[in-house]
Amino acid sequence: MKLRKIILLFALLVAPVLISLNTTDVSAAAYYLYGSNLKNSNGIAYQKFWLADNTTAWQRQNINDAMYRWNTSEGSNIVTPMNLSYTTDKNQSIMDFSYSKSWYDGSTTRTGEATFWVWGTKVNNINGIPYQQWSSSLIQFGGYAYLNYGNLVKQTTFAHEIGHAVGLAHNDTINDTVMRSDILKVKKAGPYLGDLQGVNALY
Repeated sequence: MKLRKIILLFALLVAPVLISLNTTDVSAAAYYLYGSNLKNSNGIAYQKFWLADNTTAWQRQNINDAMYRWNTSEGSNIVTPMNLSYTTDKNQSIMDFSYSKSWYDGSTTRTGEATFWVWGTKVNNINGIPYQQWSSSLIQFGGYAYLNYGNLVKQTTFAHEIGHAVGLAHNDTINDTVMRSDILKVKKAGPYLGDLQGVNALY
């Protein structure tokens, strides 16, 4: 009887410790940034974006809409310095958009990407992660996945890649972010509060 009490007491004291040691703590974050807060060295206030001639009228309108949502903080009470307007002069742009129907046809899920540049030199690794500050970014979109998803996914692609271009990394710890790595799980084509907080953390 005494032995049973000792075993029971051991189980009550030790088991919770063992359970806690085997629990993985995944902390949710409102946003994630690249490296040591890497960002566009020109800033994002009163800057320009450019649309390549290969973009369609529908794409141009929806890229403009996505940029408007970022510029105006999606109607939230958060104010950011972000203010990018369209230019026809590529030399003035810090963010370029280009469409290719056959871009990245090897993927059934990838709809776009942002790459990072300093005076014509790419400054991101093969996984698309920048390793230093950049002066401009190129957003490319298209391919099999882009063509086979509906308009919301296309619109979300624009908003998501703009987030990358200003310095936001993927965030899969919360639902309310346009920066989820799987944009099929994103419910709107614009920034959430945490995304805007990330912009203010950088700029």
